[in-house]
Amino acid sequence: MLKERVTATLVANAGVLVEYNGVRLLVDGLHHEEGHPFSKVPEETLGRMMDGVDPYASIDYVFFTHEHPDHFTPACAADYLKRQPVKGLFLPAQVSDDSARLYDDAQGRSIFCKRFGLAPGEMERCVLADGVEAAGLGARHMGPQFRNVRNDCILLTLGGSNLLFTGDADHVPEFYEEALSDVVLDAVFVNPLFFHHPKGRAVINEIFRPRYLAIYHVPFEQDDDLQFGKLVARDIERHGRPDVQTRVLQAEGQTLEIAPRPR
Repeated sequence: MLKERVTATLVANAGVLVEYNGVRLLVDGLHHEEGHPFSKVPEETLGRMMDGVDPYASIDYVFFTHEHPDHFTPACAADYLKRQPVKGLFLPAQVSDDSARLYDDAQGRSIFCKRFGLAPGEMERCVLADGVEAAGLGARHMGPQFRNVRNDCILLTLGGSNLLFTGDADHVPEFYEEALSDVVLDAVFVNPLFFHHPKGRAVINEIFRPRYLAIYHVPFEQDDDLQFGKLVARDIERHGRPDVQTRVLQAEGQTLEIAPRPR
């Protein structure tokens, strides 16, 4: 049973470290820029990452949903790849010059690199290791000001568990219905606005239907000037479901353990 244990630990904002059977995967966890209301990865944490100190030692695969500064700083990722070996790097299709250089540098280091570049609703799978698969699911960033920004949701299949990281994807049913029609989702990670909107909750309840719901992309309490934490607490009180284990990930190091699916 320990072999099937899956954990997801908050780094900062939408950054999550996932562990399964000795494999470590980092999603949206390398960013350190200012100029937005969300929490960046703390300096001390970045230092542990760069030095390969547990729990950040031996990270195998690094993923980014999209290139916004609260999810992905190309310079941080480039520095990390120079200091720590990884097996695979998954980047957004829409990239800056810095991100394009990161991609070329990673290829020069013989790191497996992938840009999904998927249209909304399309999905592509990659086998990474024994019992470990990753898939990109094309979507669009929520909000009219970001209508032209693609957001690749990341679906991780770890043994018998499926984890979906939505990043800042919009709550449009057509993005998910067909692609996930034969996928049983164990844990889904959504941002506060996805859960707050009735259409988002409908996608969660009618399409995702997870056993675990993690609400992330919430600023650390000391950074939460917009009061996202209080918004999420109210929404859970009003709309939480007894058949879904709902967790708010707002503090660095919070860990969600995904139990194996009942047989």
